[in-house]
Amino acid sequence: MFEIAVIEFRPFLGTAYLFVTLSQDSKSCTKVDLSEDNFNIILEDDQSFSIRLMNFKALPSSISSLMCSNKYIFCRFCTDGSGSGAFQAEVILNKPSSVMCISKTLFEKDIGYIVECKNCHKILSSDEEIIFQRVLPLPSDWSDINDWFCHGHTVGSLTVEPNRLDLLYSQCLVYVNKGVVPNIITKNDVALCKFCFSWIGLIHKQNTVKLWLNTTSFIRESHRIETEPLSDVLGSIRAIFQTSLNNSIQLILRTKPDEQYNYLLLWILEKELPVTFYTPGEIRVRHVAKVLFKYINDGDDLVLDQWRSNVNIDQLDISKNMMLQLLEHLRKYNKLFSEKFSKTNDFFVSYLFLYD
Repeated sequence: MFEIAVIEFRPFLGTAYLFVTLSQDSKSCTKVDLSEDNFNIILEDDQSFSIRLMNFKALPSSISSLMCSNKYIFCRFCTDGSGSGAFQAEVILNKPSSVMCISKTLFEKDIGYIVECKNCHKILSSDEEIIFQRVLPLPSDWSDINDWFCHGHTVGSLTVEPNRLDLLYSQCLVYVNKGVVPNIITKNDVALCKFCFSWIGLIHKQNTVKLWLNTTSFIRESHRIETEPLSDVLGSIRAIFQTSLNNSIQLILRTKPDEQYNYLLLWILEKELPVTFYTPGEIRVRHVAKVLFKYINDGDDLVLDQWRSNVNIDQLDISKNMMLQLLEHLRKYNKLFSEKFSKTNDFFVSYLFLYD
């Protein structure tokens, strides 16, 4: 009957939105009945199916903006306890579960590490273990280097240039001296594995390489320090929310896979939206972020220029793998929406599962 149904519930407005994707062999919808507890959807061949409401009750006579086709169904309705068009205020809090920060020391000084390519598992460092003499956490992945200090610096420009046995790290990347990873090759300031030519990082300065923990592994005895690309980028977005008082933020995500940078403009419209996902035989209730996104494969874009000039919009450098997996995630959930609702002003609509 249907492939997937989605209900977005906005308790502070007393409204909900239903999106249904019908099966390929289904007939068009002819009627939608709403009761307090469920939707009953009737198709042209008199077949029908029900969608049970979770965690709230509906006002049966409140359906509006109903749209039906042979592929999609959409409508808006009011929830119990609110009249159509009523307004209620809600204070949206930064919950501890919604943010992420470095809670433990990832690296330690005076301990031997081996650096390995996560793709081919060949060693990128020298044959001997690297024993870092100075290991320091970075304040964040996205803030400007000038924000790391309590006062201004007028002499020279501030740079991140670790000495040979220094390691600077955040939740998903490290800065190290290029000399400790001789088994990398560089092209257009991109660091590649010498053995499998996979993308592992960027040349930050002449003698500094920026490596992501989702492209490399730091091995200490039997312990591996490594991360996953999608978890890293979602964690970075949650951490940015930690410093924001807003329910909506805009971000520029940037990566450099080869000669030029690629960009993802991400506009988070709703930070934590209760959404119920229905598939045949399964119901899942999740809190997600609803977003608009636009992918730009070069820097020549008017909207990108406008976002760059806005001092309130953060820019975050991410790895190639982080960009690829984030795009896959966004495009997957964009397919839940019909063509009419999947795109607006050259931005695509999707969900981010920030809190799973």
